[in-house]
Amino acid sequence: MQEKYQHTVHHFSSVLATTLRMIRFAELFGIQVFTTSGHLDVYGSTISEITEQLNPISKKGLFGGAFTKTESFGHCQELTDALKSGGFSHVMICGVEAHIAIKSQAMALASNGMTVHVIIDGISNCNKEEIPLSLVRLRQLSRKWNVFISTSESIAFEIMDTLGEVVEGEERKQLRDGVLALVTEQQQTTATGLRNLLSNGYGWSFTEDSEAIE
Repeated sequence: MQEKYQHTVHHFSSVLATTLRMIRFAELFGIQVFTTSGHLDVYGSTISEITEQLNPISKKGLFGGAFTKTESFGHCQELTDALKSGGFSHVMICGVEAHIAIKSQAMALASNGMTVHVIIDGISNCNKEEIPLSLVRLRQLSRKWNVFISTSESIAFEIMDTLGEVVEGEERKQLRDGVLALVTEQQQTTATGLRNLLSNGYGWSFTEDSEAIE
């Protein structure tokens, strides 16, 4: 989510809103956050809204690091290596662009044994017409590896339910109350993002079938 993309990505503001929401969910759940950027001379720095949202994450020791791609427009090998060596088994991805960095990073992580959740209301492209092809490709990946497509709200409730099985009493109540408060606060923003990015912008359907990749 770099500076130049603000003016070129389809419904960038909705993707940004979802990304910021996911960082806040990560803080609630105690989940590590990592960022990647590439070709800073071309695309600029990570936008200020994200760096500011990362401040409380960093203070809690939940910021895993910022990785800069220097040779590839697709996946970040350094990030893949860090997550693999750190023993991470589940990863959530959002950002741009869906048909290049998002797809390639999902493939790299999944091929290294990780379960990947692509946050559908948190990805986009400069050319919106390319997004359906990206989603078809992600569907193909899911037939070979653990790649899933989710929304920011649904994955938050999934994590809350999972953590609810291992935390008890007041801690469980605080977790539940925190998630519900954030979901309620973000309700309109979430709905707007889903309309912008899913209703008419993508023009894709899960009813279409495609061949599995080898």
